[in-house]
Amino acid sequence: ERIPYPPLMSYGYHDEVVLLATVTPPEELDTDRLGLNGTADFLVCADICIPASAELSKQLPVAGTDPTSSGSRAEAELIRTYRDRLPVENDDWSVRVARADTGFILAAEPPEAWEGTLAGAYFFPEDGALLKHTETQPAGLADGELRIELATSEYMMGEPDRLKGILVLPEGSALDDAGHRGLAVDAGVQREDIAWASEPVT
Repeated sequence: ERIPYPPLMSYGYHDEVVLLATVTPPEELDTDRLGLNGTADFLVCADICIPASAELSKQLPVAGTDPTSSGSRAEAELIRTYRDRLPVENDDWSVRVARADTGFILAAEPPEAWEGTLAGAYFFPEDGALLKHTETQPAGLADGELRIELATSEYMMGEPDRLKGILVLPEGSALDDAGHRGLAVDAGVQREDIAWASEPVT
């Protein structure tokens, strides 16, 4: 999420976050429990950010069936919940990008039967040096598309051929029936025949 701290902009989490990782054990384990260990380095931020570190460990039961204990079931459900929040590719949504004088115009068109709101959508770029993160992302509708203005950063390294990142819909809106809010964007940047990018939006 965006955490404004003028004149800066931070991205982070509050309350709770689950960082997913895939662990692939050997096909045969001669044990009934498996220990996982790791080190977490992170920042705790308010008015300033303080570096922190924690040593973590977890003992997991080895079984060929679903978890049976209430604690394991709760952890499995937590993983499923956060896994379902991951951004997805969705061919029902049409995305295009144009290079404008001050940045990029990102256009996203939902499927015809989609019911939801695009007001408040926000684009998180994959390349952290691409955009001015402190700038707002003015948006409007034109021809059924959400069009977002993205201001480029002075630190942008060369002209990208593709715009990659995550378009996140506002709270209460979803891309699909599964409830996903994040749309994975990987679109070629148009530099010709881009009259559509200058059309007025409402």
